[in-house]
Formats: sequence, structure tokens, C-alpha cells
Amino acid sequence: MGQEPRTLLKNLHGRRVLLWRCAWWTLAILAFTGVDLLWQYHKLRDVAVAQARALYAKDLAYRRWNASMGGVYVAVTPQVQPNPYLMVSERDIRTDDGKALTLVNPAYMVRMTTEGDRSSPAQTHLTSTRPLRPGNAPDEWERKALLKLEGGAAEVIESARAEGKNYLRYMAPMRVEQNCMKCHAMQGYKVGDLRGGLGVSVPLDPFLSMAFLRSHMGDTAQLTGVWLIGLGAITLFTRRELRDTHRRAQIE
Repeated sequence: MGQEPRTLLKNLHGRRVLLWRCAWWTLAILAFTGVDLLWQYHKLRDVAVAQARALYAKDLAYRRWNASMGGVYVAVTPQVQPNPYLMVSERDIRTDDGKALTLVNPAYMVRMTTEGDRSSPAQTHLTSTRPLRPGNAPDEWERKALLKLEGGAAEVIESARAEGKNYLRYMAPMRVEQNCMKCHAMQGYKVGDLRGGLGVSVPLDPFLSMAFLRSHMGDTAQLTGVWLIGLGAITLFTRRELRDTHRRAQIE
């Protein structure tokens, strides 16, 4: 009877050792999972940033082409009306056969080609602290981004949440070039001045869903297998260690 308390004590000690080791192993696996998730997020964010920069470059190329042409004339239709914010001479002309044409400037052209286009969830928005068109006025995030651009920032990149969805917000400067003076000289701009910023909003939720479906679920299965194998190894090692300790104690 005198040996039963000692045996019970040894069993309790062994259980505590085993539980502590299993707990530390579980925490290590959880920490690794957290680091992996963070790495996945930053990798996807880099992809979204690359997409935003590509959209900015494409939008800028369209605007520069239109400006280099001095604007383009298109037929007046119910869908294409003269731009009331474009104050230039010969904005509206007629062909010899009487067809009405109106001058479409870069901002108007890009706006007509992108507004209502749902083929791409990412959207661009030209904005300024001195917009000619009220619809180009900045929202709160864009206003703060414009201040950063005025302070010398090359670009502004932040993650934001709106209407229950995650977005990457991007903005880079729009500077006055010689071809811009036709429409913006009346505002007092000079070549090289910061005219505003071109903002891009890229939804992040599709990227996050793709990561979990294609990559992280597989990683989770692998980590679960490693965790279970580790628990089994810890259990065997702890039992053998306690058994050897008990034998040495008996010999002594």
C-alpha cells in the first residue's frame, strides 16, 4: 500500500509532462500557421498592387493618346452629349453634310469607356482638389491620398474596407503635360504641376478566397498531419523517457 501514492504521483507527473509538451507543440504549429497566413496575405496584396499599377499605366496611356490628338471628335448621340465642363473653342462642330460632332477630351473618353463596365471589378477614378467636374471630387480616402502626393509621395497604397468588402486603394499622381494645357491652362496650371491623382480600387476578397481554396486548404491538411505525427512522437518519447527514469530510480 505504501508504493501506491508514489506510483500515482509518477503517473500524474508523467501526464503533466506529456500535456505540457503537447501544448507547446500545438502552439508552435499555430504560430507557424499564423505566419503562413500573413505571408499568404502579403503575397496576394503584392498581386493586387501589381494589378492596380497596371490599370493606372493603361488608363494614363489612353489619356495621353487622346491629349496628343488634341481630343477626338465623335458624333453627338443620346449616349454622347457635349461635355459641359470642356471650355474650349470649336468644342462642337458640324460636318459638311450637317452631322453634329463634339470634342471628347481624355477624361470624358475614359469615363465613357469605363463607367458601367462590370467586366473588371477594379475601377479607376480621376480626382483632384480642384476638379472641373463635380463628379471628380475626391472621397475622404482620396483627399488624404492627394495630400500625401502633394507632400511628395510617389504613390499611395492602403487596404480599406467599404460596404462590408475589402479593397486595395491605390493612387498615383497625374501631372500636367504640354498636351494638357489646351483644357487646363484656364485653371492656372503650368507644365509639371500636380493636377490631381488617378485612384484605383481593387477588390481583395476574390484574392483571399482564391488563396484559401487553392493553397491554404492544402497547407492546412499538411500541417494537421505534421501536428498529429508530432503528437504521436512526443507521446512515445515521453513514455520512453519516463520509463527509463523509473528504471534508473529502481536500480539506484
